[in-house]
Amino acid sequence: MYEPTPNRRQPVFNAPSIVLWLVGVTFGMHLFLYFGPGNWVRQVELYLTFNPAHVQFFDEYPVEIATRWVGHALVHFGWLHLFVNCAFLLAFGTPIARQVPAYSFILLYALGAVGGAAFSLFSLGGEDVYLVGASGAVSALAGALSRMVFLRRGAEVIPFPFSDRRSGTIFVLSFFVVNLLFFVMPGPGGVSVSGESHIGGFLAGFILSIILPWHRRRDETREGE
Repeated sequence: MYEPTPNRRQPVFNAPSIVLWLVGVTFGMHLFLYFGPGNWVRQVELYLTFNPAHVQFFDEYPVEIATRWVGHALVHFGWLHLFVNCAFLLAFGTPIARQVPAYSFILLYALGAVGGAAFSLFSLGGEDVYLVGASGAVSALAGALSRMVFLRRGAEVIPFPFSDRRSGTIFVLSFFVVNLLFFVMPGPGGVSVSGESHIGGFLAGFILSIILPWHRRRDETREGE
């Protein structure tokens, strides 16, 4: 007698676990900074807000300054800032995380944040401004996908528009034009958008996607990730 195979339950969010974990940690940090004890919040912010003007104090505060290069990706100014970055993390991170080792994905994301901070330091010099948000790290994911437009590493699964040379090139050009405009003028609603950190993260992601270990072995790939 034929018995139909029961449908396998699908996850609510059809994204790899590493991406969902990053989204969860980012949301958790935002909730803590909003509702946590004030003295604890101030201590955490000391380690997680990047300021180019503070780099000169690295000899005096090496741990605080060092953690800010990556840690600022966990801090956001408000809920809209948080939701936008997490939405792009899901959109850009999912196709990458499905086909690369988890450690390569984490390195890409973390070093994208470093690249965004470094390019901000290069562009702004010692200007006293605070850089927070996952934009640089998320831009690194966009940079990695954009690399696939021009150079492919084996049998990569490439989403649109990056799978099409013309559409992908338009995306890359638009990315740089928009972020160069952010560098010289405020963003939507007069909010200051760090176009320089987006560009730095994008370039870091483009380069890192060429040199990092990239393809999972078949036995490392799990259904549903």
